[in-house]
Amino acid sequence: MLPAPSSQSGKFVLQPAYFTSTLYVNAISNDIDALEKTYESQYNGEKEKDKPFTIFKTVWCAMGWQWLHFKIFDARSREMFLRVTCRLFIERALKARWPLEAAVAIFGLYVFFKTQPAGSPRLYTITHLPIPIDQYRSIIALPCEFGAPWKGSMTSVLRLLVAEGAFYILPENAQAPITLPREVLVQETPETVAEQPKKKGRPSKADRAAKAQVAVSSLEQWLQKTGVPKTSEPDSELTHHLLLESPSQTAIQYGNWKKTLLESLQDNLHGKDALHAANEKIVTRLQQAERLAPESAGGPGLERVQRAFIEMSVNRGGLLSLSEGAGLGDASQPKRRDKLRG
Repeated sequence: MLPAPSSQSGKFVLQPAYFTSTLYVNAISNDIDALEKTYESQYNGEKEKDKPFTIFKTVWCAMGWQWLHFKIFDARSREMFLRVTCRLFIERALKARWPLEAAVAIFGLYVFFKTQPAGSPRLYTITHLPIPIDQYRSIIALPCEFGAPWKGSMTSVLRLLVAEGAFYILPENAQAPITLPREVLVQETPETVAEQPKKKGRPSKADRAAKAQVAVSSLEQWLQKTGVPKTSEPDSELTHHLLLESPSQTAIQYGNWKKTLLESLQDNLHGKDALHAANEKIVTRLQQAERLAPESAGGPGLERVQRAFIEMSVNRGGLLSLSEGAGLGDASQPKRRDKLRG
């Protein structure tokens, strides 16, 4: 008998660690920032500014925050989701520099905590807000730092939470995790992909695609660093500066620099000896490489290099004169060439 496939498909459940990671903490923090900006714009546009909490509830519903509770249904994940979200509102209130920032954080904490669904089907809810005692003292004293109309509204909201016993007092630094976010997501970059250890066996399609992406990204970064505009227009495409120069002009510059170098070396005995030694070393290395390579790897290339070295007394530059045709003629000193081959 073979096992029959299940008729019910598996359910995808977000793990609690997701809500303590940068994936959720950064996202919800950005949403709170947007809530503050929208509330500030709405509040400044109101003629009657003596009811800041009423204005906040309008903005809260207009931005769809009332639906946030229905994003998570799994009880284990939902508990962490509720605790982290409420904690972020508390920490935002304690770090606020302006009355409006503190008011948005306290109002958001109250509305989010009090609007937990209680109908059917029943979802997991939290009945208390864990808060260290030092933070509790600070948040209770927070309204006294601001004037009307913020002081009255924040005092009323906090008084309701205290009267209901919503705050669960903890010792100092007793929250878990101690800081948010706890898990930091590291984005995959060409550098991190290159540092990964090589796998045994043939690379998979995913590995080949990843390497190709790394190569493309590296090329794009190099082009960004070395690129110059094709034209003077603002939206002109980038290209490499060498592609903008005429090849003949580049060859002329190379010839002039090489001529200057050879003249400076020929003016003194040490320069001539250094140039001769450099040429001889290159020829010797090429001969060693030819002996190590297969027989088919040799050819006229090495012979031309040897002839150019032998003709140094004529062309002065030796191997530096290969671009001017050095080594193309017949060897005039076969004995010296045989000596080099030995």
